[in-house]
Formats: sequence, C-alpha cells, structure tokens
Amino acid sequence: SYFSDEEDGVAIDGKKITQPYEFKVIGKPQDLEPALNIPGGVVQSLEKEQAVVTVTRPAKIVVDALRAAKQPDYARSSSS
Repeated sequence: SYFSDEEDGVAIDGKKITQPYEFKVIGKPQDLEPALNIPGGVVQSLEKEQAVVTVTRPAKIVVDALRAAKQPDYARSSSS
C-alpha cells in the first residue's frame, strides 16, 4: 500500500480516507511499540502536527481484506 497527501487529507492506494486515521499493524508488540516511540519517530512527528496518538495492543487482529498480488516485473521463483 502507499500513502499520498491529498488536498483535503490522505489517500491510501489512491482511495481517500477520512479522520480519525487508524492503523492496525501486525508484528511483535515488543518491537513495534518502542520503534514508534523513539525520539523523532512516528509518534513524536505526528504530535508535532497536533495529532493525538494512542498506541494499543489488541489481543487479536483480523485481516479481512486482501488484494491479489501483482505479477513481479523482474523477480522469478527459484523453482522455475
């Protein structure tokens, strides 16, 4: 996915989204949370722009929307 700055907000993969922005991230909380909170990192940068940031650790995240993978331009399977 890619994020882009739009005239009145943000778009993800070309689709405009509205506030409040919520990001669900899959990974090890013990690695992700400190990375978000490093000085000059994501949380501090957002707070400088007057955003309110809350980091939570839900017990479960459900991935219910997937996009088909594109055919790679150059990469090939090593088994072919």
